[in-house]
Amino acid sequence: MATPVAVQMNLHLIMNWDSDDILEAFKKFKQKTQLAFKSFLKGTTNDEKVSYILLWMGNKSLDLFNSWDMSESDCNNPETLIEEFERHLEPRLNHRIHRYEFQGLKQDPQETIDNFLSRLKNVAEKCKFKDKDERIVDQLIWGCAHKEVQKSLIGKDALQLIEAVDTARAFEATIKQVASLSLQTSSLGSSVDIVSRHRTHIRKQRTCQYCGIEHEFNNRKKCPAFGTHCKACGKLNHWEKMCRLTKSQKNKPQFSKMSGNRRRDIHARQQNTSEEEFLAVGTINVHETRNDDQRENEAYTTIRIQKKSGRKRTNIDLRLKIDTGAQSNILPVNLYKKMFSEHMTEEDKVKEGILTPSDVILTAYGGTRIPQLGKITITGTHKGKTIKCSFYVTRTEGPAILGLNTCKKLNIVSINAEVKAAPSRIDSDMPIKDRPPITTKEELISMYSECFDDTVGCFVKC
Repeated sequence: MATPVAVQMNLHLIMNWDSDDILEAFKKFKQKTQLAFKSFLKGTTNDEKVSYILLWMGNKSLDLFNSWDMSESDCNNPETLIEEFERHLEPRLNHRIHRYEFQGLKQDPQETIDNFLSRLKNVAEKCKFKDKDERIVDQLIWGCAHKEVQKSLIGKDALQLIEAVDTARAFEATIKQVASLSLQTSSLGSSVDIVSRHRTHIRKQRTCQYCGIEHEFNNRKKCPAFGTHCKACGKLNHWEKMCRLTKSQKNKPQFSKMSGNRRRDIHARQQNTSEEEFLAVGTINVHETRNDDQRENEAYTTIRIQKKSGRKRTNIDLRLKIDTGAQSNILPVNLYKKMFSEHMTEEDKVKEGILTPSDVILTAYGGTRIPQLGKITITGTHKGKTIKCSFYVTRTEGPAILGLNTCKKLNIVSINAEVKAAPSRIDSDMPIKDRPPITTKEELISMYSECFDDTVGCFVKC
């Protein structure tokens, strides 16, 4: 029995006549109609199916349908109607254009071989290849991002597609395993990005009497309760669960009904309010007794980011490398995942709609392109100053980077420029290195006036 008309209308399909590949769009439409007639429109007659198809395809399909000279039996046959639309649309497909597109497909540096293979197959479907698998093998070799895989596959004559893909997969797996082993065995200047909870047992740590959390005590300001108000007594620099006033009042009898209600209210708040959680996202440098001069020349800072989820608040201390030569702030996706795991899918990708798409092209020193996933704005605090920082989430390794503009806003760096007046004239004996820069035509004429008198460029009359 078919579903009610109201439900059918809510599940209606639409043919995309504006698609660049109109035949491919129609094939998907055809597949959806077949699924519809097997599910929520199961039991409909052929006449009803034809009506649904024409309604879903819109006014353009009605114009085409009315122009065809079809018998009444064909007009009431949904399969015949679909075949007629396919014959009408098929000549529009230019397979040579798709073959040109196919020959230009390349594997992106961060793309897996399986994703690259999917792109090759999708385009190959439109190329009308007689030997499709053979063409896919060839383009997989020429478009592969790994030279080692290309060398291995080129030397094989009778090469099947599955064999080529398995070879590339094995190479990718080997790279990941080697990188993992190198990370574990490195002992000199190794850098590991981590998320560490302040509650873990670390050397020189003990439970704090102000916040109740284990942390280092070499600096009072490192206590997360520093600068906050107690919810019980209202005083600074400690939390309710460590409040001495509350503990002392627990042993005292309550003589008034009002004070008893107040205590019950305080305990209710304490049970319903989650503790603040603190995460430190950054870099741990592991060294032996030998010094690493390169690390000593790098500067880092930390900004506090507060993330709220219902009643739970998480304070994230993000460690960033200061790069005054960078024009943008960079946040590697592996750090973003540790900070905002709820924004990630099961496939370890950022959910759609979280990041703001950006057409900005990021390049490193030397012109190497940095692949970016999008832009996110995060509110960060540094030494009492809070601003909104925009980060590009990138597929790169290494620490997060804080660019010049944000460093200036947070007063991490300052620019001191000394302005000097340029001399009106340059003496010929002044060393080149001591001569001031020339920025305008007027300065050039003023400093070298002897080169711009009326005699320059004139011949002496004989």
